[in-house]
Amino acid sequence: MRRYLLFFVLLLLVSPAFGWNVNTHLQMTRDAVSLMPDELKQKFIEHQAFVESGIKDPDELLKDWQNHYYIPAIPEGGAITRIDKLVEVVQKKFKNSTAPDAGKQLCYLAHYIGDIWTPEPISKNFPTDDPNLIKNYEMTILYEGFRQPIENFHEYFEKRSQWRWKIENSSDMVPLLYSEAVNDIARTWLTLWVMSGHTVEPQKVAVISHKKGALNVNFQRLLLEEDTTWSQWDIEGNWYDKYQSHTQEIDRLTAAIMPSDDAMAAQAARRTEETKLNRLSPEAPFEMLEISLKTIGDQSYLIGRIRNKGKTEKPVLSLMYPGIKGPIAQVKDFKPGMVVKFEATLPANASKDRIQLIYPAD
Repeated sequence: MRRYLLFFVLLLLVSPAFGWNVNTHLQMTRDAVSLMPDELKQKFIEHQAFVESGIKDPDELLKDWQNHYYIPAIPEGGAITRIDKLVEVVQKKFKNSTAPDAGKQLCYLAHYIGDIWTPEPISKNFPTDDPNLIKNYEMTILYEGFRQPIENFHEYFEKRSQWRWKIENSSDMVPLLYSEAVNDIARTWLTLWVMSGHTVEPQKVAVISHKKGALNVNFQRLLLEEDTTWSQWDIEGNWYDKYQSHTQEIDRLTAAIMPSDDAMAAQAARRTEETKLNRLSPEAPFEMLEISLKTIGDQSYLIGRIRNKGKTEKPVLSLMYPGIKGPIAQVKDFKPGMVVKFEATLPANASKDRIQLIYPAD
């Protein structure tokens, strides 16, 4: 195992293959910029030549490959240290209101943050110069909003990196990792903006989807020339709480011990819907965007995103697993079109096939 890790690290030090393509970094930057307050957007718009070099330089000029990754279990890679230094640089640039390259430094920062989320299949197997990678997926970005600044950048990215490595090694996870990268870039920029004395109003949860093949990923149309429309929802607190049992849902489930006639009919309808979901029926009201289940030690970590593709709001959606009392994760007030992220900790021998989605019938 140590020999494999050493080999992996040595490859990272010598090859530019281990990171998102520069066009992917461009689109990440576009998506993050579209979430910024108008005054901060000007830092990117006014000096676009600086912004372009900020996106490209880490791969094409600096080529400091040891700073384009971070593996917390070893630990190995200089990405977080590089982010720490760039945070200090941006803070100085913001203090100097006439600094023309503040946008460049923000893009440097975005590049290294993005590379923390590079998918393993891309870093190990994909060609180094795939400019169309971002076009090969339908990218659904679930922006979790902004309520308060990051308190400690180093600790924040340590924790985020640990969470990132709980996601399974699969090319299916590319959109999820991309989405998390955009979230971290936006949170970091907004935190630095607040730290410089500016006010940022709380931002709502929002979703945007880039259809497969639809993105124009080239530097001739930089940043803000295309309109970006985010769908937003008012969410109080978290969308899900894996520790909290929803009383009404549990009462309905435990009523199976002595069900009434109506309850038996409802259970039959529910089983029909579960069967539809298990068979991935197009009639099922939900679309699983990604679902990751990775075993580390004596636990398996379930992480995924799901969309309500139906026309009605679901008051509660519960994820159940045999042998575990109560929901392992839960979504409330699941509106049509809404995308939510869920996660749970399961036994080491857990299987995706045994996960059940329970929801009230219409």
